[in-house]
Amino acid sequence: MTDADLFAPWRGVYDSALSGAKKVLVPNGGLAALAGKLLETESAPLAFAQRGDLVSVLTVDGPALGVCLGDRAVFVGPEGLVFVPMTQCEARWPV
Repeated sequence: MTDADLFAPWRGVYDSALSGAKKVLVPNGGLAALAGKLLETESAPLAFAQRGDLVSVLTVDGPALGVCLGDRAVFVGPEGLVFVPMTQCEARWPV
């Protein structure tokens, strides 16, 4: 939707989830802060979430980003897509 490769600066910089977290997430203040920076917007109230908005949820493995589908959101998990009620989401960024 943005027609931009937002992750171009980090492509090829890391080779594992751990090194990615150290080189991308930590210097940018974590996943939620990085999402806001890349989308150039602050997190907005979940009550106004619309289909296509970027959303976050806290998992047992840490925060994850997904897409609002209406009353639920979809995330990529280790074994495929995971659908989560929007009531479990913590933040959203309009797209």
